[in-house]
Amino acid sequence: MIQNYYDTNLQYYRNIIILNKEPIGPLNKYIKKISMPYLSPFTNSFSNDMNNTNNNNTCLYAIIDFMDNTKLMCVNNIPDLFSFLINNGYIIDYNLTKIIKNTTCASKNDLICYITYTINTQ
Repeated sequence: MIQNYYDTNLQYYRNIIILNKEPIGPLNKYIKKISMPYLSPFTNSFSNDMNNTNNNNTCLYAIIDFMDNTKLMCVNNIPDLFSFLINNGYIIDYNLTKIIKNTTCASKNDLICYITYTINTQ
């Protein structure tokens, strides 16, 4: 998913890539658990309602930039993310992504894709 995030190091807002849960497999070493500050002092919820409505959890799983591990991955790096996923055994579920994007889900515009990973036990 895409999440607007104020990068305190760079001093500006960026659209970063987040996951709904901690991943298994090789992607896990590129995850940073971050705390989401409110985007505005005039609101008490995130721009992406799915992240806060039911569980009041302000921590998200952000993907770290593959080329610079001091930065969080932003939307400009989606092609790199897809290459990484495909090359590391993840499956991009195009059909499920399409179904969700065609529903009335509040966060569908922020959805990039659904992925799965199967642990190889052989």
